[in-house]
Order: sequence, then C-alpha cells, then structure tokens
Amino acid sequence: MARVGFRGKAGQSLQDWARTAAKLIEQLKQIETLDPTAGAALRADLPRLKELLERLITYYEGVPGETARFTQDADLLRNVAQITTERVAVIRALMSALDRLDSAER
Repeated sequence: MARVGFRGKAGQSLQDWARTAAKLIEQLKQIETLDPTAGAALRADLPRLKELLERLITYYEGVPGETARFTQDADLLRNVAQITTERVAVIRALMSALDRLDSAER
C-alpha cells in the first residue's frame, strides 16, 4: 500500500526513481567531461525531471501529515518534519542547480 501511494504521489516507483537518479548522475558526469552531446540530452530530459521533482516535493510535504495519522509521538513527528524539510531543501537545491546548468548551456 505504501509503495502504491508513493508511486501515485511521487510520480513513479522507487525503482524508477533509482533509475532516474542514476541517469541524472551519469548525465552530469558526462557534462563534467565536456561531452558536447550531454548538455542537450539533459536539456531534453529537464521538463519531465522538473515535473517529477515537483511531485516528489509534494509527496514529502505530505509525509508529516500522513505520519500524524498513525502516531501521536511528538518526538517522532518533529523528527519526521525535520527530515522532510531537509529533503525538500535538497530537492529544491537540485532543481535550482539544474536551472543554472540549463541557463549556462544555452
């Protein structure tokens, strides 16, 4: 049930997210080596990637509320909220870096 919920809210399954992350890492490594085709490939993927990252943010922002449905443990809820905030910040930083990279490539 949790996996189906994640896939529905985050836009793809955990396995697909792992593949998406691996592909992005590979593309960034190719860009780092100044591969002339790497930037174009990443730019082609950016619209879909940004959409997925937004959905992942939406998923994480809902985690504290979902967790509160199952527990009243204040320490756990604070911890979940903190982790969620950190993860959303990392995703937003990634999106910002991708935007800067996209702008620099053009």
